[in-house]
Amino acid sequence: MRKSIFRTAGMVAVVCMLFLELIVTLREARGREIAGVATGIVPANIAAIIWESQTVDQYGDKGADNSLAIDASGYPHISYREYDWWAMTDYLKYAYWNGTKWDIQYVDWTGDVGFNSSLALDGAGRPCISYHDNQARLKYARWDGSVWNITTISYAGGSPSLVLDSSDIPHISYFRPYYVKIDNLVVLQADLMYAHWDGQQWQVQTVERGGRVGEYNSLALDHQGRPHIAYRDFGTASGKLKYATWDGSLWQIQTVDDQGDAGKNPSLALDSADRPCISYMGGDYSLKYATLVGNAWQFQIVDERPGMYFLPNSLALDSEDRPCISYCDQFHVPMSLKYAAWDGSMWQIQTVDSVGSPGMSNSLALDRNNPHISYYEAIDGTGGGALKYVKFESVVTVPGVPLNVFATAGNTQATVSFTAPASDGGSAITSYTATAYPGMITAIGLASPITVTGLINGISYTFTVTATNELGPSSASSTSNSVIPQAPLVLTLDFSGTGSGTVTGTATGSPGILSFNTSGSIPFTPGSVVNLHAEATEYSLFSNWLGACDGTNPDCVLTMDNDRNLTVIFAKDIERMAWIDGTVNYFAAIQLAYDDALSHAIIKAWGTDFVENLTCNGSKDLILKGGYDMLYASNYGYTTLKGNLVIQSGSLTIERLVIQ
Repeated sequence: MRKSIFRTAGMVAVVCMLFLELIVTLREARGREIAGVATGIVPANIAAIIWESQTVDQYGDKGADNSLAIDASGYPHISYREYDWWAMTDYLKYAYWNGTKWDIQYVDWTGDVGFNSSLALDGAGRPCISYHDNQARLKYARWDGSVWNITTISYAGGSPSLVLDSSDIPHISYFRPYYVKIDNLVVLQADLMYAHWDGQQWQVQTVERGGRVGEYNSLALDHQGRPHIAYRDFGTASGKLKYATWDGSLWQIQTVDDQGDAGKNPSLALDSADRPCISYMGGDYSLKYATLVGNAWQFQIVDERPGMYFLPNSLALDSEDRPCISYCDQFHVPMSLKYAAWDGSMWQIQTVDSVGSPGMSNSLALDRNNPHISYYEAIDGTGGGALKYVKFESVVTVPGVPLNVFATAGNTQATVSFTAPASDGGSAITSYTATAYPGMITAIGLASPITVTGLINGISYTFTVTATNELGPSSASSTSNSVIPQAPLVLTLDFSGTGSGTVTGTATGSPGILSFNTSGSIPFTPGSVVNLHAEATEYSLFSNWLGACDGTNPDCVLTMDNDRNLTVIFAKDIERMAWIDGTVNYFAAIQLAYDDALSHAIIKAWGTDFVENLTCNGSKDLILKGGYDMLYASNYGYTTLKGNLVIQSGSLTIERLVIQ
């Protein structure tokens, strides 16, 4: 028979031993049938996923009270306890995967040690472990690269939870057990404690005192390095889940769940906004998940009835703050280690291992959202157990087939568009390859579309596309439509007439958007439908089209089924170049307006060139204003008189007139 369920030393009750022995009692009392390791649920972007399991340490009784961390290389590190049957004592051990094999060390072997270990890795990947011995002495072990440095933090402390901050300073929550005498009865009490290293010594605070609190606890640090603790209050009639956070000066404490005997085995994580998330055993033996949204706690039932006296579980949040939980289903036969992940709408639950009695102690860590779990597997009928490790392993395959392949012909080339495959095979797609038939001419691109060059005009081609990841190319897609590359057809556009203007438009093929103000030749994709619009500039009028289009409609539509010639004619508007203000009289020359004007009239002229001589020989006084727009609304420009100005009689007041 194993050691007594707890020991005392100087009236110090090691209540955490009670939890250990409950595990041992349940493990030895229940027989298990052998069951295979389950295949994981397959996400849409991964071809296949399996749980890859390894035995880390075995023979005897090894692996209880394990704690897992993953280093920057994705390698697992595990602290755990070994029970030596011959010496009837417990040791603290540490195992890590070096890339080839498991490297295992004894950390502390001074008496019964290694209970409730909690592991964290510093910035250099070196392990740090908090734990307690059978006398409820709270200890801290740190690997300095060559030896383990072990210190005692408290002579009354159990069930530690360790976190290192961004400066690798250790922070630990734990409970401190003690006895009090009430009405001649010796009553077990416990306080929730918090300790951190200040560089010189351990600074210890009492988070909550009175009653029996903190026997189950879990610590996390927010972005400011402030501690948050989820823990169980034993209560007077039933337990409750509580949550404490340090606001910089005081501990703020609130009750999370007081329904039934709630709060055993809490596991705490903070999301990206520092909101607390907690998995724990509810009062109805369910696995529950609580999150603080605003000022209210929200609850979910993850699994209806996996728990019995307790419910070992471990919580981690993925990169999108979705919870993932490993836990031991003790209630159902066979006992099994399970994994639950929230997919955004429901909990996806998988059986990880159901051989023997797995998971009575388990620890979860995520690496690039892939779960890793260390756990203790009891070997039925022997009283022994093994430390095991399992990870969610994706099996990479080639990508799926690209979809919706469509080709568009060009000049000795074709543009191939497509839709990415539904699956990348579990590895990012690095390139796509489009292949032309006949000729097997290929082109490579990073995404749709891909242009395949080197084709022969006048030959019909079809195309397929493959996607490539680290494993290789996919199968070829379905064949595209057939296309015939052709040389471009040329539209020769000529601007004619005494005026000026622009031609704008669109084409269904290349070059797409059109804009011209001088004569030129424009290549088009054969078959392009071209829509053109002629617009005269100021002081000009659109006259007509000649050639591919004919007529006075400024809009022209043509199809490029052959080379085309098109002339656009703009005429200078000479009928309204000058105007006698207040009349309906417009003139092609200033002299004509002068001759028709009455004394004191105002003659207005466009801001353009007038090639003429102006002779003022009437006995009248007139005003000549130049620089006007076509509508005579404003005169911000200048009128140029290219000729002589002669005043023989009368007067002429001029404004914005240049004489050359």
